[in-house]
Amino acid sequence: MGKSPTVAEVLEFLQRAAPPSLAESWDNPGLQVGFPGRPLRTLLAALDPSVSAVEQAASKGAGLVVTHHPLFFKPVSSLVFDMFPGDVVQAAVTREISVVSLHTNLDSARNGISDVLAEMIGLRNVEVLEESRKDEGVGLGRIGNLVEAEPLESVFAGIKSSLGLRHIRVAGASRASVRRIAVVGGSGGGMITRAADAGADLLLTGDVNHHQALDALHRGLIVVDAGHFATERAAFSRVIGKLASSMNELGWAVEVYTAEEADPLAVL
Repeated sequence: MGKSPTVAEVLEFLQRAAPPSLAESWDNPGLQVGFPGRPLRTLLAALDPSVSAVEQAASKGAGLVVTHHPLFFKPVSSLVFDMFPGDVVQAAVTREISVVSLHTNLDSARNGISDVLAEMIGLRNVEVLEESRKDEGVGLGRIGNLVEAEPLESVFAGIKSSLGLRHIRVAGASRASVRRIAVVGGSGGGMITRAADAGADLLLTGDVNHHQALDALHRGLIVVDAGHFATERAAFSRVIGKLASSMNELGWAVEVYTAEEADPLAVL
């Protein structure tokens, strides 16, 4: 039987894979609430911190919830326990469960959200879309090529299949085929100029607004808005699974579960 690492040891391991220095200035990854010295054998991966995620962790005997989105983005002056985020804090503390987050540091890191999203849709010769000023070879988004140009409808079908979607929003579907694709998990509407300048035929992302879609049209860039949730969740689960395998290679006995979650936005 392998070693049971502490929450602090697991967090240190995760942050070696996704250094906090890569996080955006407004972000707050790392320990959100919990018990750093507690040993654990089970953790739960969840895109969002929620009472449901904590309850699911407790049902699995997990002492740690690893989320993508942080519980706190700004300094907290008070907590109300019958509304977010106080309800999550209360649920976690009463069940003695820690919560840590890997957010924009995991988006930018090697083998993080962006790399896995690119891998999921079959991109080759993948490069960083927007290089970090802090380190070479990392940064926000990725851009790469399909093995060969594919019909647009085939690419749309592949994206929906990879992300488990029935519907996507599309802007600028004006060409018959595409090969060079940029990906930005979560909110990537602000990367339209960068993707177009990098020679992308298509940008896959989420949270694209009206004026960003118009900008893409003017630039001749196809944009697929598959949603914030879908462009991050599947990739995040895969990343945590890979990191868990690396933990086991260290001799740590850590079992990983994925939370049952749903996109808060529904298409009717």
